[in-house]
Amino acid sequence: MHGASTLALDHNNPESPAGAADFNVSGISSTPHFSNVVHLAENGSSDFRQLVMSESDSEMNETWNMTLMDGVLASITYDKSGLQGLGRWLGPNSANPGLSYVDTNSNGFALASFDDQRCAVELITIVAPLEDAGEDGSKVLRRASFSLALWGDDEQPKIEGPVFEGKPSFPF
Repeated sequence: MHGASTLALDHNNPESPAGAADFNVSGISSTPHFSNVVHLAENGSSDFRQLVMSESDSEMNETWNMTLMDGVLASITYDKSGLQGLGRWLGPNSANPGLSYVDTNSNGFALASFDDQRCAVELITIVAPLEDAGEDGSKVLRRASFSLALWGDDEQPKIEGPVFEGKPSFPF
C-alpha cells in the first residue's frame, strides 16, 4: 500500500510532536493489502465488512482507507449514511494521528527528488500487472504528489499533499 505520514517522537503520547516523515510504497507486483482484508471481510462478520468496504448500487468504496485514516466511527457512519464528509468529520483516528494518505489497493512505485530545501514524492498507482502490458507498461491510474520542506530543530515535519493526477483513491 502507498502511504504518507509524520511520525511522533513519542508514539505513546498523543500530544507528542512529529520528528520524522515517512512515505511507504506499494509493491509493483505484490498482492495489495486491500485484497487480503477484503478476503477476511467477505468471510467474516458484517460489522467488520463495513469497516473495509461500502457498497451501493453504483459502486464499491474502499472504506478500509478511511478506517485507517479516520477511524472506525468514520467508516461506520459513511456505511450507514453514505455521507463521506460526515464520516471524515468524525475522525481523525487517534491510533494513526500522523497518517495523511493511504491507498491500500495499489500496485505501483514512487519517484522522489531532493534539493537543499525540500523533498518531492510521487506515489504512482498502476493497473495491476496481471498480464504483459507490452513496451508501454501498465497504465497509470493515479499519481499522488507530496512535498516535504526541510525543517529545523524547533520545527516539525509537515507533509503537503496529496495532489492527485487521475482518480483519487477513496476517501479523497
